[in-house]
Amino acid sequence: MAKHAIMKGPKSPYVHIFPSTPNSQSRHAVFGFRLPYLPDLLSDHTLLGQSDGERVSEILNRWTQFILGLRKWQNSAFALRYDALPERGAIQVSILGRSVMSTERTRQTTPAVVADLTAQLTAFGFPHTALDERGLHEVLFPFEEASHIVEVRQHEEVTPFLVTSDEAYVVHPYWAPSGSWLLPFEAMLRQTAPVTASIFLEPTSLAPVEEEGLIRAAQIARTLSDQAVRTYSDATAAQRRDPQAEVVSRIYSELRRQLVEPFLLLLQVASPDGGTAWNVARSLGAAITSDHHTPVAGVD
Repeated sequence: MAKHAIMKGPKSPYVHIFPSTPNSQSRHAVFGFRLPYLPDLLSDHTLLGQSDGERVSEILNRWTQFILGLRKWQNSAFALRYDALPERGAIQVSILGRSVMSTERTRQTTPAVVADLTAQLTAFGFPHTALDERGLHEVLFPFEEASHIVEVRQHEEVTPFLVTSDEAYVVHPYWAPSGSWLLPFEAMLRQTAPVTASIFLEPTSLAPVEEEGLIRAAQIARTLSDQAVRTYSDATAAQRRDPQAEVVSRIYSELRRQLVEPFLLLLQVASPDGGTAWNVARSLGAAITSDHHTPVAGVD
Protein backbone atom coordinates (compact mmCIF):
# COMPACT_ATOMS: atom_id res chain seq x y z
CA MET A 1 0.00 0.00 0.00
CA ALA A 2 1.18 3.53 -0.66
CA LYS A 3 2.00 5.52 2.47
CA HIS A 4 -0.50 8.26 3.24
CA ALA A 5 -0.55 8.80 7.01
CA ILE A 6 -2.67 11.82 7.85
CA MET A 7 -2.77 11.19 11.62
CA LYS A 8 0.10 10.25 13.92
CA GLY A 9 0.43 9.22 17.51
CA PRO A 10 0.04 6.02 19.55
CA LYS A 11 -3.72 6.46 19.94
CA SER A 12 -4.47 7.47 16.36
CA PRO A 13 -4.79 4.83 13.64
CA TYR A 14 -2.87 4.84 10.43
CA VAL A 15 -5.11 6.09 7.64
CA HIS A 16 -4.54 4.75 4.16
CA ILE A 17 -5.86 6.87 1.30
CA PHE A 18 -6.51 5.02 -1.93
CA PRO A 19 -5.89 7.10 -5.07
CA SER A 20 -8.89 8.23 -7.08
CA THR A 21 -9.80 6.30 -10.22
CA PRO A 22 -9.60 7.90 -13.67
CA ASN A 23 -13.41 8.19 -13.87
CA SER A 24 -13.94 9.52 -10.34
CA GLN A 25 -12.69 12.44 -8.27
CA SER A 26 -13.47 10.65 -4.99
CA ARG A 27 -10.88 9.03 -2.76
CA HIS A 28 -11.29 6.28 -0.19
CA ALA A 29 -9.65 6.66 3.22
CA VAL A 30 -9.50 3.49 5.37
CA PHE A 31 -8.51 3.10 9.03
CA GLY A 32 -9.20 0.69 11.85
CA PHE A 33 -8.98 -0.41 15.47
CA ARG A 34 -8.24 -3.76 17.04
CA LEU A 35 -10.58 -4.89 19.83
CA PRO A 36 -8.26 -7.03 21.98
CA TYR A 37 -11.23 -8.64 23.68
CA LEU A 38 -14.99 -8.24 23.91
CA PRO A 39 -16.10 -7.27 27.42
CA ASP A 40 -18.51 -9.45 29.40
CA LEU A 41 -21.48 -7.19 28.89
CA LEU A 42 -23.85 -9.42 30.88
CA SER A 43 -21.88 -8.60 34.04
CA ASP A 44 -22.34 -4.84 33.56
CA HIS A 45 -23.73 -3.50 36.86
CA THR A 46 -25.72 -0.79 35.01
CA LEU A 47 -28.07 -3.32 33.40
CA LEU A 48 -31.56 -3.27 34.92
CA GLY A 49 -32.95 -6.58 33.64
CA GLN A 50 -33.46 -9.41 36.11
CA SER A 51 -33.26 -12.37 33.72
CA ASP A 52 -30.57 -13.15 31.17
CA GLY A 53 -33.10 -12.56 28.39
CA GLU A 54 -33.92 -9.08 29.69
CA ARG A 55 -30.24 -8.22 30.06
CA VAL A 56 -29.44 -9.46 26.55
CA SER A 57 -32.24 -7.25 25.24
CA GLU A 58 -30.65 -4.24 26.95
CA ILE A 59 -27.26 -5.11 25.46
CA LEU A 60 -28.72 -5.39 21.96
CA ASN A 61 -30.36 -2.00 22.44
CA ARG A 62 -26.97 -0.52 23.32
CA TRP A 63 -25.53 -2.01 20.15
CA THR A 64 -28.36 -0.36 18.24
CA GLN A 65 -27.54 3.00 19.79
CA PHE A 66 -23.86 2.51 18.95
CA ILE A 67 -24.71 1.87 15.28
CA LEU A 68 -27.19 4.75 15.07
CA GLY A 69 -24.48 7.05 16.37
CA LEU A 70 -22.58 6.46 13.11
CA ARG A 71 -25.43 7.63 10.90
CA LYS A 72 -24.12 11.18 10.81
CA TRP A 73 -21.38 10.02 8.43
CA GLN A 74 -23.49 9.45 5.32
CA ASN A 75 -20.43 9.20 3.05
CA SER A 76 -18.72 6.56 5.17
CA ALA A 77 -18.96 2.84 5.81
CA PHE A 78 -17.89 0.56 8.65
CA ALA A 79 -17.00 -3.10 9.03
CA LEU A 80 -16.79 -5.43 12.02
CA ARG A 81 -14.20 -8.08 11.21
CA TYR A 82 -13.66 -11.47 12.87
CA ASP A 83 -10.44 -13.24 11.87
CA ALA A 84 -10.26 -16.85 13.11
CA LEU A 85 -6.87 -18.44 13.65
CA PRO A 86 -7.61 -22.14 14.36
CA GLU A 87 -3.97 -23.07 14.96
CA ARG A 88 -3.85 -20.54 17.82
CA GLY A 89 -7.41 -21.10 19.05
CA ALA A 90 -8.05 -17.37 18.78
CA ILE A 91 -10.37 -14.94 17.02
CA GLN A 92 -9.11 -11.42 16.36
CA VAL A 93 -11.76 -8.70 16.30
CA SER A 94 -11.31 -5.44 14.40
CA ILE A 95 -13.51 -2.55 13.38
CA LEU A 96 -12.75 -0.65 10.19
CA GLY A 97 -13.93 2.71 8.90
CA ARG A 98 -13.98 4.03 5.35
CA SER A 99 -14.59 7.58 4.19
CA VAL A 100 -15.55 8.37 0.62
CA MET A 101 -15.15 12.04 -0.06
CA SER A 102 -14.15 14.34 -2.85
CA THR A 103 -10.40 14.70 -3.21
CA GLU A 104 -10.17 18.11 -1.57
CA ARG A 105 -12.34 17.09 1.43
CA THR A 106 -10.92 13.66 2.25
CA ARG A 107 -8.12 14.88 4.48
CA GLN A 108 -10.39 17.27 6.38
CA THR A 109 -13.26 14.86 6.99
CA THR A 110 -11.52 11.57 7.78
CA PRO A 111 -9.97 12.74 11.10
CA ALA A 112 -13.45 13.71 12.28
CA VAL A 113 -14.77 10.21 11.46
CA VAL A 114 -11.79 8.66 13.24
CA ALA A 115 -12.34 10.82 16.33
CA ASP A 116 -16.07 10.06 16.42
CA LEU A 117 -15.58 6.28 16.14
CA THR A 118 -12.94 6.46 18.88
CA ALA A 119 -15.37 8.34 21.12
CA GLN A 120 -18.14 5.84 20.39
CA LEU A 121 -15.95 2.85 21.28
CA THR A 122 -14.86 4.54 24.52
CA ALA A 123 -18.38 5.58 25.51
CA PHE A 124 -19.77 2.07 25.06
CA GLY A 125 -16.91 0.40 26.93
CA PHE A 126 -15.15 -1.41 24.09
CA PRO A 127 -11.37 -1.69 24.59
CA HIS A 128 -9.53 -0.72 21.42
CA THR A 129 -6.08 -0.07 20.07
CA ALA A 130 -5.32 1.83 16.87
CA LEU A 131 -4.11 -0.18 13.89
CA ASP A 132 -0.76 0.91 12.52
CA GLU A 133 0.15 0.54 8.86
CA ARG A 134 1.17 -3.11 9.20
CA GLY A 135 -1.89 -4.00 11.27
CA LEU A 136 -4.25 -2.35 8.79
CA HIS A 137 -2.62 -4.22 5.91
CA GLU A 138 -3.06 -7.55 7.74
CA VAL A 139 -6.76 -6.88 8.32
CA LEU A 140 -7.43 -5.73 4.75
CA PHE A 141 -5.51 -8.65 3.23
CA PRO A 142 -5.84 -11.61 5.65
CA PHE A 143 -4.78 -14.31 3.17
CA GLU A 144 -1.78 -14.55 0.90
CA GLU A 145 -3.54 -16.89 -1.52
CA ALA A 146 -6.81 -16.43 -3.39
CA SER A 147 -9.88 -16.83 -1.19
CA HIS A 148 -13.46 -18.04 -1.56
CA ILE A 149 -16.18 -15.58 -0.52
CA VAL A 150 -19.63 -16.68 0.64
CA GLU A 151 -22.32 -14.02 1.17
CA VAL A 152 -25.28 -14.36 3.54
CA ARG A 153 -28.47 -12.84 2.15
CA GLN A 154 -32.01 -12.32 3.36
CA HIS A 155 -34.62 -14.81 2.21
CA GLU A 156 -36.55 -13.75 -0.91
CA GLU A 157 -39.62 -15.46 -2.32
CA VAL A 158 -42.79 -15.00 -4.35
CA THR A 159 -45.67 -15.81 -2.02
CA PRO A 160 -49.12 -16.81 -3.39
CA PHE A 161 -52.27 -15.25 -1.92
CA LEU A 162 -54.72 -18.08 -1.32
CA VAL A 163 -58.01 -16.18 -1.60
CA THR A 164 -57.36 -13.87 -4.55
CA SER A 165 -54.88 -16.06 -6.49
CA ASP A 166 -52.44 -13.12 -6.64
CA GLU A 167 -48.76 -13.17 -5.75
CA ALA A 168 -46.43 -10.94 -3.73
CA TYR A 169 -42.64 -10.56 -3.80
CA VAL A 170 -41.32 -10.64 -0.24
CA VAL A 171 -37.90 -10.00 1.32
CA HIS A 172 -37.88 -11.39 4.85
CA PRO A 173 -36.33 -8.99 7.39
CA TYR A 174 -33.96 -10.06 10.15
CA TRP A 175 -36.48 -10.39 13.00
CA ALA A 176 -34.10 -11.05 15.90
CA PRO A 177 -31.08 -13.20 16.77
CA SER A 178 -31.97 -16.73 17.81
CA GLY A 179 -29.37 -16.94 20.57
CA SER A 180 -25.78 -16.14 21.45
CA TRP A 181 -22.96 -16.01 18.92
CA LEU A 182 -20.97 -18.75 20.65
CA LEU A 183 -21.82 -21.41 18.06
CA PRO A 184 -20.57 -19.39 15.05
CA PHE A 185 -17.33 -18.59 16.88
CA GLU A 186 -16.88 -22.26 17.77
CA ALA A 187 -17.56 -23.18 14.15
CA MET A 188 -14.87 -20.73 13.00
CA LEU A 189 -12.28 -22.25 15.36
CA ARG A 190 -13.13 -25.85 14.46
CA GLN A 191 -12.27 -25.38 10.81
CA THR A 192 -9.01 -26.65 9.38
CA ALA A 193 -8.37 -23.44 7.42
CA PRO A 194 -8.28 -19.78 8.52
CA VAL A 195 -11.50 -17.89 7.96
CA THR A 196 -12.66 -14.28 8.14
CA ALA A 197 -16.21 -12.99 8.71
CA SER A 198 -17.02 -9.38 7.87
CA ILE A 199 -20.18 -7.43 8.69
CA PHE A 200 -20.39 -4.27 6.57
CA LEU A 201 -22.61 -1.31 7.47
CA GLU A 202 -23.17 1.87 5.49
CA PRO A 203 -25.63 4.64 6.46
CA THR A 204 -28.24 5.34 3.82
CA SER A 205 -31.71 6.85 3.43
CA LEU A 206 -34.88 5.72 1.72
CA ALA A 207 -36.01 7.62 -1.32
CA PRO A 208 -39.62 8.88 -1.03
CA VAL A 209 -40.76 6.41 -3.69
CA GLU A 210 -39.17 3.51 -1.74
CA GLU A 211 -40.88 4.48 1.51
CA GLU A 212 -44.21 4.91 -0.27
CA GLY A 213 -43.79 1.50 -1.89
CA LEU A 214 -43.33 -0.25 1.46
CA ILE A 215 -46.38 1.45 2.95
CA ARG A 216 -48.46 0.64 -0.13
CA ALA A 217 -47.38 -3.01 -0.14
CA ALA A 218 -48.32 -3.42 3.53
CA GLN A 219 -51.68 -1.76 2.90
CA ILE A 220 -52.54 -3.96 -0.09
CA ALA A 221 -51.54 -7.15 1.72
CA ARG A 222 -53.56 -6.18 4.78
CA THR A 223 -56.61 -5.48 2.60
CA LEU A 224 -56.28 -8.85 0.85
CA SER A 225 -55.93 -10.72 4.14
CA ASP A 226 -59.67 -10.44 4.83
CA GLN A 227 -61.91 -10.70 1.76
CA ALA A 228 -65.63 -11.14 1.14
CA VAL A 229 -65.88 -13.96 -1.41
CA ARG A 230 -69.05 -14.87 -3.35
CA THR A 231 -70.19 -18.38 -2.60
CA TYR A 232 -73.24 -20.03 -4.23
CA SER A 233 -74.87 -17.01 -5.80
CA ASP A 234 -74.34 -13.31 -6.45
CA ALA A 235 -76.44 -12.53 -3.40
CA THR A 236 -74.37 -14.45 -0.86
CA ALA A 237 -70.81 -13.92 0.32
CA ALA A 238 -68.52 -15.30 3.00
CA GLN A 239 -65.52 -13.81 4.74
CA ARG A 240 -62.26 -15.57 3.90
CA ARG A 241 -59.04 -14.91 5.83
CA ASP A 242 -55.74 -15.36 4.06
CA PRO A 243 -52.88 -16.14 6.49
CA GLN A 244 -50.29 -15.65 3.75
CA ALA A 245 -51.48 -12.11 3.09
CA GLU A 246 -51.41 -11.38 6.83
CA VAL A 247 -47.77 -12.50 7.03
CA VAL A 248 -46.83 -10.38 3.99
CA SER A 249 -48.50 -7.33 5.54
CA ARG A 250 -46.60 -7.87 8.80
CA ILE A 251 -43.31 -8.27 6.94
CA TYR A 252 -43.68 -5.05 4.97
CA SER A 253 -44.79 -3.17 8.08
CA GLU A 254 -41.72 -4.43 9.92
CA LEU A 255 -39.46 -3.47 7.01
CA ARG A 256 -40.93 0.03 7.05
CA ARG A 257 -40.27 0.30 10.80
CA GLN A 258 -36.69 -0.98 10.50
CA LEU A 259 -35.88 1.39 7.64
CA VAL A 260 -36.69 4.60 9.50
CA GLU A 261 -32.93 4.99 9.98
CA PRO A 262 -31.59 2.45 7.49
CA PHE A 263 -28.17 0.99 6.88
CA LEU A 264 -26.95 -1.06 3.96
CA LEU A 265 -25.96 -4.42 5.44
CA LEU A 266 -23.66 -7.07 4.01
CA LEU A 267 -22.29 -10.21 5.69
CA GLN A 268 -19.48 -12.08 3.94
CA VAL A 269 -17.23 -14.97 4.94
CA ALA A 270 -13.87 -15.52 3.25
CA SER A 271 -11.38 -18.37 3.45
CA PRO A 272 -8.74 -20.01 1.26
CA ASP A 273 -10.90 -23.15 1.56
CA GLY A 274 -14.36 -22.99 -0.02
CA GLY A 275 -15.88 -25.57 2.35
CA THR A 276 -14.69 -23.64 5.38
CA ALA A 277 -16.24 -20.39 4.10
CA TRP A 278 -19.55 -22.18 3.39
CA ASN A 279 -19.71 -23.89 6.81
CA VAL A 280 -19.08 -20.69 8.74
CA ALA A 281 -21.56 -18.71 6.60
CA ARG A 282 -24.28 -21.28 7.34
CA SER A 283 -23.57 -21.05 11.06
CA LEU A 284 -23.69 -17.25 11.02
CA GLY A 285 -26.91 -17.27 8.99
CA ALA A 286 -28.59 -19.48 11.56
CA ALA A 287 -27.43 -17.23 14.41
CA ILE A 288 -28.65 -13.87 13.13
CA THR A 289 -32.29 -14.68 12.48
CA SER A 290 -34.92 -16.52 14.48
CA ASP A 291 -36.62 -18.31 11.58
CA HIS A 292 -33.42 -19.05 9.63
CA HIS A 293 -34.56 -17.23 6.48
CA THR A 294 -31.00 -16.49 5.42
CA PRO A 295 -29.99 -18.00 2.06
CA VAL A 296 -26.28 -18.33 1.51
CA ALA A 297 -24.87 -17.45 -1.88
CA GLY A 298 -21.39 -18.60 -2.86
CA VAL A 299 -19.00 -16.47 -4.88
CA ASP A 300 -15.46 -17.54 -5.84
